[in-house]
Amino acid sequence: MFPLLLYGLESCTLKSQITSLDLAINGALNKIFNVKSKVIIDNFGTLFNYELVYDCLVRRKMKYEILAKNILVPIMSSVDCLLISMSFSCDTVV
Repeated sequence: MFPLLLYGLESCTLKSQITSLDLAINGALNKIFNVKSKVIIDNFGTLFNYELVYDCLVRRKMKYEILAKNILVPIMSSVDCLLISMSFSCDTVV
């Protein structure tokens, strides 16, 4: 999936908005390949490495949460410690 599309899709707050995009893509695949079975469309996804829009957004959000937990939280805590130490040193000088 293109990153630019994912940025725009993050603003879609309703799951129904996102699943309607999945239905539109699956409908297009149905017409292109002239198939009606969802199993065959799912096999296309496996063969061509296609992922549903909703699943892609969930994976992207989980990736961000892991990044935020492992990188951003330690950085913020070190900044907080630095600010606290600076405030104590300023208090003792005055």
